[in-house]
Amino acid sequence: MHRKITKAVCFGFFVLLQFYTRAQSPTASPYSRFGIGEIEKKGFGQITAMGGSYIALVNDTSSPLYINTGNPASYTSLKSTVFEVGAQNTYSTFYSPGQNVNKNNTTLNYISLGFPIKHRGGGAFGLLPFSNVGYKVTHQNEVPTIGTVTEQYEGSGGLNQLFLGLAVRPFYHPHKKGFLRKAVSNLSMGANGYYVFGNFNNTGRLIYPDGLGIYNTKRSKDTQVNDTYASAGMQMHFDIDSLGKRDLQDNVRITFGYTVSLPANMHASATTVGTTFIYGTFQREYTRDTMFIDNGISGRIKLPLMHGVGLAIKKGDRFTLLADAEYQQWSSYRFYNEVNTFKNSMRYSIGAQFVPSRATISTSYFKRMHYRLGARYSDGFLEVKNKRINDYAVTAGFGLPVGRYKFIGKERIISFVNLSFEYGQAGTLQNNLIQQKYVRAVVGFTFNDRWFIKTKYD
Repeated sequence: MHRKITKAVCFGFFVLLQFYTRAQSPTASPYSRFGIGEIEKKGFGQITAMGGSYIALVNDTSSPLYINTGNPASYTSLKSTVFEVGAQNTYSTFYSPGQNVNKNNTTLNYISLGFPIKHRGGGAFGLLPFSNVGYKVTHQNEVPTIGTVTEQYEGSGGLNQLFLGLAVRPFYHPHKKGFLRKAVSNLSMGANGYYVFGNFNNTGRLIYPDGLGIYNTKRSKDTQVNDTYASAGMQMHFDIDSLGKRDLQDNVRITFGYTVSLPANMHASATTVGTTFIYGTFQREYTRDTMFIDNGISGRIKLPLMHGVGLAIKKGDRFTLLADAEYQQWSSYRFYNEVNTFKNSMRYSIGAQFVPSRATISTSYFKRMHYRLGARYSDGFLEVKNKRINDYAVTAGFGLPVGRYKFIGKERIISFVNLSFEYGQAGTLQNNLIQQKYVRAVVGFTFNDRWFIKTKYD
């Protein structure tokens, strides 16, 4: 039975891979025009609902278990095999002087499989978005002796990433005595390796008034990226028993986390084509002449160093509080030899999860649900017209148990549907810029089971 399920998951993984690489971009932000696009936020459905806080997030001691790809050290907390897949929908309103535009984008968001490795380790692999490009901006200028000249900029595409991660607790021993020895025993370290692939296109047009005998011009640049990079993380937790006589369910667990995404020089190939054209019936473009072609120019895209710290405070199995702070060194970013104007940035987030009761299976459904809240803020790495393009949001969500508990040994196994919502704002109206207000919904499915275990009896 497990073999059939495993084969089905693998088949579904590659089918979704084909769909994923062809799905529409989940962004319509004009600020995705810069760099390699809008960088995707880390975390699956559970993490999204808690403000994107993941650095110190560790799985509970019992099902359901989740995959935290943001900090690979968390893989050691997997006690069963976990399969996660999710999709998102973003409804945005873009505000600019004298005009508002609404956009709606839906796409597959993530797919991953995590698994334990004996008592000391864990691993995960999957497919995630890396960055997204999707915009169309029009601007008109009055030029003497010519008239109204229209500038039009649009882009599409994005980058995806396949990842494989492993983690280990090198000093783990279940019977360590003493505060320090227990803390060291619970130290987890992990790393993710990523293969980034995909392409994005940026096109600019100058459109002149009809009847002047001037051809419109178009410059289109298609960039392909194929390369690798790595990230790493660590987590360490310890329990505090304030009265000295409480059992583990009443303990307060404190977890510290650290993550680092290493700088990388990724290989890229760009083809740029310049043409002149005219519009025909139904605004169809007809090329009149090719001005230049720069075909397959190789170069490097330098990704910045990112690292952050996190804190989690957990009270028994019921309440969890999370906080993250991450520094991103975008001033070191380079795209080929272009001059970089990006700024170093900070990301902050807080989140909380509350489970009314997990003690018995007979507890009412609403008491077994997971309730989540959070908030996040980033000052952004973009500065346009002397204004930082920041991004902030409030988040909420639910974890909904699906089906019945299964007992495998002494462990209870159950699957979940995770619903997450964000209401946020990016950009500003100052200096004639564009402001985006958005509502994002993420639907994630978490399946817990025991796979890859050799049975003694058939």
